[in-house]
Amino acid sequence: MLAWMLASSVLIGSFATGMTPLLHSASHYTVSWTRVASAWHMASWMGAAELAMLARMRGGRCTRALALAAAGVVASGALSLLALRSQAFVGPQAWAARMVEHHSTAMTTSQRLLAHPDCVSAAATSSASNSSSSSSSSSSSSSSAALLCALAASILARQGDEIAVLRASADVDAVTAWTAAGVAAVAGPVAAAALAWSSAPVVPTRGSAA
Repeated sequence: MLAWMLASSVLIGSFATGMTPLLHSASHYTVSWTRVASAWHMASWMGAAELAMLARMRGGRCTRALALAAAGVVASGALSLLALRSQAFVGPQAWAARMVEHHSTAMTTSQRLLAHPDCVSAAATSSASNSSSSSSSSSSSSSSAALLCALAASILARQGDEIAVLRASADVDAVTAWTAAGVAAVAGPVAAAALAWSSAPVVPTRGSAA
């Protein structure tokens, strides 16, 4: 079941993450190598948690199979971390695909912040910000909020143009297609084989049948 969990987590996490609902537009959806490596890294941590629970269920006894599985999970976590941090397999096209999603989520969060009461209030009172030099802590706080809201407005205005440049300079849709196909071709069969193997009936040996 560990192999099925790892493969299925990579498969699902490569196509949908916690950031996917934050996309500003459905046309900004991409599948990139960085997202695949991130799903791989998260699956490794999930595998470690499952092994810890399995060891607890076994009363702390470490079998050879459990030790090998633990070594595999540790190696998986280390390799996925190296892949994420080094960005070794990320070229200009894959980078552009990742940046489209990154900028899109920045647009959504910035837009939502501008609708926050603090930003609405800061925009309404921006003309009266030069009241006195001996300002209170509340006015200092409102000034800080106004600065952050202005930064959010600037980010929202720029990110859309940057996404347009990214799409014009790179074939983001092609990157998404071949990355998704590659993940499905590798993780899909592994998950299916692991599930079939774990669901197979156990055939008793001659000694156990006696």
